[in-house]
Amino acid sequence: MLTLRVDTSTEDHTRKLTADEYIDLLLHRQQAWIAQATETEPRQGWSAKCPPLLEWFVQDDDVDLVDIPSDPPKTPRPKRQKKPPRLRPVEDIQADIDRLQARMDRLGRPLSDDPAATRLSDRRLVRRNHARMDRELTEYVDLSERRARFKAERAWTEKQIRWAALEQQGDQS
Repeated sequence: MLTLRVDTSTEDHTRKLTADEYIDLLLHRQQAWIAQATETEPRQGWSAKCPPLLEWFVQDDDVDLVDIPSDPPKTPRPKRQKKPPRLRPVEDIQADIDRLQARMDRLGRPLSDDPAATRLSDRRLVRRNHARMDRELTEYVDLSERRARFKAERAWTEKQIRWAALEQQGDQS
């Protein structure tokens, strides 16, 4: 690979280059390298589609040439204010649990108290009964999961109420 050293001296040695001026210097080095590469190796001429990267032309002594701007100090993000939890009354949650339990109890009932009334010999009725049982089982599982969530919510609410009562007692002391 060709190596190229471009004179990086500036007219005014006391002034450092800005970021834009340094990019112009890198572009100048790139253009000079491309020109030298096409003169010495014309078969490997560089096209405008794929020019060499500018970072290839950064040299070790460039640190003294450039005035690197410092990043502005980061402002700390404000802390989130805790909101008090929104609590539903325990009675409302218990009413939801009771309502779901009543629906679950209804789902477990057979079609008829008389086993002969189900007529297991009729294939259409057997298929219909099995489809109904599958639907009821799916609904029962869904209701059971919802009931478990309501029970967890009730337990959490009761815990929050106990903690609030203990904090009030501690504040009064």
